[in-house]
Amino acid sequence: MDWKKWLVRGSLGFLGVIVVLAMFTNSQADKKRPQVNFTVDVKTDAVPAESIKAAITAFAESCQPLTTKHWENVKSATAVVAPVPDFAKYLLAKGWTYMIEVEIALADRTDIPVTEEYGVPDGHHLFYTLGGGPNPGFFAAKDVSQALCGMPVNQKGVKAFRDLPALSVLP
Repeated sequence: MDWKKWLVRGSLGFLGVIVVLAMFTNSQADKKRPQVNFTVDVKTDAVPAESIKAAITAFAESCQPLTTKHWENVKSATAVVAPVPDFAKYLLAKGWTYMIEVEIALADRTDIPVTEEYGVPDGHHLFYTLGGGPNPGFFAAKDVSQALCGMPVNQKGVKAFRDLPALSVLP
């Protein structure tokens, strides 16, 4: 996967908002993939812009088929960069100090197949929490979030975790 362009607009100061635009291309088939747009709300100045871009890039590259085959079904994608709150024990247990909370809203009508594993994906909001530190990776909160990132679906309602060493760019 080859990232062609990045554009960052806005302020990275406290409570700043940036817009991150990325273009994928599939080097094997040499086809252009859908453009991936994330609106990012930065609630800390402790995470550099380059780290935010690298983390979102790594997440997008690993969350397939959502960011490849199904991205045209996405209505919006937002990310919030913030310190890990004291009550988020499962994140603190990973040694994370900062996180990126990603929310991806699917369109009300999609061409994503309905399955017994996660049901009807239409209209769902997908939730992911990215972190670095000593155990870099991300959590996927819902069955459909897990499936669309190519993760085994946890039918017990427990968040699934995927190791992703590239997220070590996050403090």
